[in-house]
Amino acid sequence: MQHSLSHMQTIFQAVSLLKKLKRTGWILRGIRNGESLAEHSFGTACLAWVLSREIKNPPLDSDKVLKMAIVHDISEAFIGDIPYVALKYFSEKSQMENAAFADITADIEPDLRDEMRNLFAEFQAEETPEAKFVKAVDKLDMLITAAEYEKAGTASLLDFWNNSSTFEALKPFEPLYNYANKLRNERADRLAGRKEAGL
Repeated sequence: MQHSLSHMQTIFQAVSLLKKLKRTGWILRGIRNGESLAEHSFGTACLAWVLSREIKNPPLDSDKVLKMAIVHDISEAFIGDIPYVALKYFSEKSQMENAAFADITADIEPDLRDEMRNLFAEFQAEETPEAKFVKAVDKLDMLITAAEYEKAGTASLLDFWNNSSTFEALKPFEPLYNYANKLRNERADRLAGRKEAGL
């Protein structure tokens, strides 16, 4: 009997949707062709894997970090990317994400399904060093992207840089926090240069 993957249809659908759906935060700021959810997840996963080797205290499980980064936004395929400004209207966001993640992974082989769900729950709880690190890298990837959009001519994305929760998430990991501040300082220098030039 041939081995069929038809039972994996839901996760196939979710991955496909992540490639089509744009990140809402960029759309709200007039960036029509901004990154997709999949592009952001890929960036976060790559950075998390590479940067986990740079963190010595606390020591991190790089394999867990990579897997957690891969799954951290999968639920958004079904519930969408809820922007920061709208969070106060979604008091049950965590429950929504958990329900979507459960549906997406429902038909996956039990051992892998349980591993994925455990990783997602750990990320949501933000209690372990790995979960806190992936959350921090998630924020760093966003700042790197914001800086690139501004360099390309997008109007100021000031609220991204002034969001205190973003930098609070980065603080426990000094190299990440320092790089985020470097990006913020470079941004300030660019804006000052444009002002002096009358742009």
